[in-house]
Amino acid sequence: MPVTNQLRVSMSMRVQDAVHGVTIEECQAALQNHNWNVQKAVHYLKVEQLFCLGLRNRSECRELLEMCDWNLEVASTHMLDNYGSTTRLRYFILELC
Repeated sequence: MPVTNQLRVSMSMRVQDAVHGVTIEECQAALQNHNWNVQKAVHYLKVEQLFCLGLRNRSECRELLEMCDWNLEVASTHMLDNYGSTTRLRYFILELC
């Protein structure tokens, strides 16, 4: 079944509603790259957003999102909290040496 222009716009808006901070163009590109599968496009964009924090590789970001039931806010908070405690521990150890 071909994807009509109206359906493309509707699907892009659904993806944009599910992923905070992405553009319609990013949503359309993700949809095209995932055969217009909304869920796969949403997952892809969430992995990319988490990956852009620069703290984990893509597969680790995907795993964390899966563990957090694809809740980007929970996953990013968890990642940043753990990064902060790891960094604080590292500085504490350096001060002792």
